[in-house]
Amino acid sequence: MRKMSAALLTAALAFGAHAPAHAAEPCQLVRMATMDANVDGSDHLYVPAEMAGRKTNLMIDTGGAWSLIKAELADELKLERHYNQSSDFVDASGKSMRQYVRVPGLKLGDLAFKGPTDFIVMEGYRDGDLDRFGGTIGLNIIARFDVELDNAAKRINLFHPKHCPRIGAYWADEYVELPLINANGLPETKVDIEGETVRALIDTGATRTFMDTGLARRKWGITPQSPGVTPSGDLTLPTGKTVKMYDYTFKNLTVSGFHFSNVEVVLTEDTGGLTLGMSELKHLRLYFSFKEELLFATTADATR
Repeated sequence: MRKMSAALLTAALAFGAHAPAHAAEPCQLVRMATMDANVDGSDHLYVPAEMAGRKTNLMIDTGGAWSLIKAELADELKLERHYNQSSDFVDASGKSMRQYVRVPGLKLGDLAFKGPTDFIVMEGYRDGDLDRFGGTIGLNIIARFDVELDNAAKRINLFHPKHCPRIGAYWADEYVELPLINANGLPETKVDIEGETVRALIDTGATRTFMDTGLARRKWGITPQSPGVTPSGDLTLPTGKTVKMYDYTFKNLTVSGFHFSNVEVVLTEDTGGLTLGMSELKHLRLYFSFKEELLFATTADATR
């Protein structure tokens, strides 16, 4: 494995490292789609899509249990609104998300989906630019596949979920294998941070990395009153609760053998542990094997 960039130091893969036992196996991954992603300044991955024949781009959101569609796009497509009375979720602006639509003719790249696909209507995000961004692809869609996020190439690969066990990190000689836990529909894992095992959400929909204030206090004695901690506003959680946010920069942060430097973290309560956002995930290459409940990870530039 080659060295990482200056922002991401050399990965010491002693934690959970493997040499691929599948090298001589006859089994093959079955690639169902390859999509070159568009990116913006936040390093999010947007894939070309069609919704009822309308071309747009949808953001890959591994931290979202459901896929979302912008309200103005749903209106343009004249999609009937349905109500989910049991949903109490809100978006980042605090707007309720109780309506959903059924999108006919969904395509991701060249992969066409049979029948309609449900999308929750996102009311709080209106900018008129539906060509650039029409919504998100969440776990209700991508968890049907094995998903590879190749951040170096800015490419998303979707594979058939039935294949030989532990074939995930096919591109590298060494990799980290982590458990993939279904936490209320979200893909959480357990990572080692400075000797402590904590829950972590792998969230490509988050621009930055979030850390629970309890974890920061236990491991480093960092509180909202500590030097270097600055208030950065309020955050509305999906439950509707509003919490305070604080910014803090870790000079070094080791997550399951991956060494990050100058990590700008948002400290807030009720996050449960760690949420890795694109500010750090962009340095990794990830393979989600939802059927096996495993996550494989290497540095973004790892090769055989």
